[in-house]
Amino acid sequence: MQPETPVEPEVDKRLSGGDTTVFAASSSAFETPAPNLEGERLDKHLAGDVAFEDVFVTAPAPVNSGLGTIFNNSSCIRCHPRDGRGRAAEPGVDQESIFLRVSIGNDPLTGPEPAPGFGLQFQHRAVFGVEPEGKVDVAYEELETTFADGDTISLRKPVFTIVESYQ
Repeated sequence: MQPETPVEPEVDKRLSGGDTTVFAASSSAFETPAPNLEGERLDKHLAGDVAFEDVFVTAPAPVNSGLGTIFNNSSCIRCHPRDGRGRAAEPGVDQESIFLRVSIGNDPLTGPEPAPGFGLQFQHRAVFGVEPEGKVDVAYEELETTFADGDTISLRKPVFTIVESYQ
């Protein structure tokens, strides 16, 4: 007699995130805590969400001080509206969600090498009385791609340029 093969439980394909799956389809979906968060874990998440939305200011403010002299934005939520991904950069507009890494090369052992005068992250904002590292302009290069079935699409490749640099 053959031993019985264990039957795998049927997986509900709608639960792509397992117990963390949220069925919200609105633009606020990322603001929804995972349904399996309870008690202390939910409290920790909600406290983190408050910090994510806090606006940081310069010292010596009694609350949320510590905004550096140069920075990318004054809060997480300003780059990640509705707790989601940042907005795509648009030509001729102040880049609200930009995070631009800069380097002069990549060492195989230590990784990216900082650009002199900039470090590894370009910071396009500054507190009053301090010059930001510069501004970021974006243009888009259109790339046409053809699929195996002959359908074509056009993709936009961003090309970033640092302008009005303090260097």
